[in-house]
Amino acid sequence: MRRWILASVALALVGCRHSAAPGGGRAGVDAQLTLYRDGALVEERLEVALDDDGRGSVPFTVRGAIDDSFEVLGVDRPITSWSHRDPRPGDPVVAHLGATRVTGTQLGSSADGIAIATADGVLVVARANVELAAPRLEITAAGRGRVQLAVRYRTSALTWRASYMLVDDGRGHGRLHGALQLTNATDRQWDRAALAVIDAPLPAFTRLAAPRHVLRVAGAARIGGGEQRLDLGIATRALPLTTELSYDPVGDELDGGTRANLDPTLGVQRWSSRVATAISLDLGRLGDRALPAGSIQLFSQGQGGAVTWRGEGELLPPATDAERTLTITLDRSDDVTARRQRTMFEVENDRERLVEEFKLTFANRGDRAHRVVAREHLYRGKCWSLVYYSTPEVAKEGEQQVSLRAVVPARGEVSIVYRVAYKWSADECEP
Repeated sequence: MRRWILASVALALVGCRHSAAPGGGRAGVDAQLTLYRDGALVEERLEVALDDDGRGSVPFTVRGAIDDSFEVLGVDRPITSWSHRDPRPGDPVVAHLGATRVTGTQLGSSADGIAIATADGVLVVARANVELAAPRLEITAAGRGRVQLAVRYRTSALTWRASYMLVDDGRGHGRLHGALQLTNATDRQWDRAALAVIDAPLPAFTRLAAPRHVLRVAGAARIGGGEQRLDLGIATRALPLTTELSYDPVGDELDGGTRANLDPTLGVQRWSSRVATAISLDLGRLGDRALPAGSIQLFSQGQGGAVTWRGEGELLPPATDAERTLTITLDRSDDVTARRQRTMFEVENDRERLVEEFKLTFANRGDRAHRVVAREHLYRGKCWSLVYYSTPEVAKEGEQQVSLRAVVPARGEVSIVYRVAYKWSADECEP
């Protein structure tokens, strides 16, 4: 993984900008790929030749296409009708009989195999030995000639993961680089594809209105089959880094769905007292760019440009109204330890909510004060609100994460208390 991330430094980085909505096309591209967490929306541009009757077809195979997601539109003139069909009787096929290759026409199929009409008669060949014709996209339109098409569909066969590299220059600033590892198992390839990334579940429609948190990668990329690496084109200017202590004992492993989890035993185990040193970067300084979630590697740059690995972390998915902060934890603090206690748990059925309170206590045995940030995961549900907090420095950092900051005095203690209310009526809440 580290070697793959290091490779990003050697590449020229390009800028990135937002798209108001996926699709719509860009001049000179043959596809618009909008990547989601669990699939993609694809809009391809195709050209089909029509005969004198206004009919035309082209082979069109897509692996992982979601049923009923196809939409075909004429770009330069309207089309009358279209269909995307699998091979059927009357289509050409190829049968492999040992070392012999036999061509023919598909007649039908049964449990015994596929019946094929050949020059020497009818053969029934096992399915495994028959090479069927590719599925076809069939079009009708007024007149003959060539027609330009926009073909839209959803597929689960385009997947990705994001990774980042933060290089600390040793002078309080760092440069962030990012890349996508894209896996294309669709059987489709594009010479000039425009890409956008939306770190959210794949929607149920092929057309969307103004989706949130869109990152559009500038330029057009050649997308082949299998795995490939694409640079995210993050700005390379040096950004200020902050050094602080971080306490994040729970992590995101307990994060749940929208409806509140009422299990009173959730999250009450004895958590680690470890407080770590950390490097933080305010991603708001990069501009309005919704970077997709992914792993982060931190390196320090030494003399001659050599880099040394220091630590790793995770960038959370973009969330509405959230601070965009990147934090990488390093070594254990020698001075500060912490304790996490639940101090209240009430289910208010008449108000359809659950209220839970926690107390975070930090003890400092060192001779100087330390600034500490506590990252708490509101894992019971996505419909939550903080109804009380004892520190003024509170920020939402993710869909189910908040940060609370305080200063621990030398040879002293400080506590942070917060209370969170979860609603279990999804109609009354927009996470």
